[in-house]
Amino acid sequence: MTVSQSIADDRLGEYHVPAGTVIYVLANAINRLPMYWGPTADEFNPDRWDKLPSTYTTNAFMTFLQGPRGCVGRKFAETEMKVLLCCLLSMDNFEKDPSIEDPEQLKMWRLVLRPRIGLV
Repeated sequence: MTVSQSIADDRLGEYHVPAGTVIYVLANAINRLPMYWGPTADEFNPDRWDKLPSTYTTNAFMTFLQGPRGCVGRKFAETEMKVLLCCLLSMDNFEKDPSIEDPEQLKMWRLVLRPRIGLV
């Protein structure tokens, strides 16, 4: 999440936003908007990155924010995650645990997302 304050009257979709309004931008909510990602927006689907929906825009993926206040380390972090994922996948086999119905329930929301029960 990031917090901004409007400096002038503006419109946000159909809403009038007066100057001085505090605006909370929830990256996780934007990352799951069906208007950008389609009807399966809330499902875990790594294949979605192979063929992005026509409604996708660069602002649809807000994990690192956008614009002048976007994360300066975005490309480094993305590359680091890819390298780590390649290393993990080359060392072991991974499969879904069928006993867990909703993995989202295992998340613990803090400043940094962590597994609620730690790594097993």
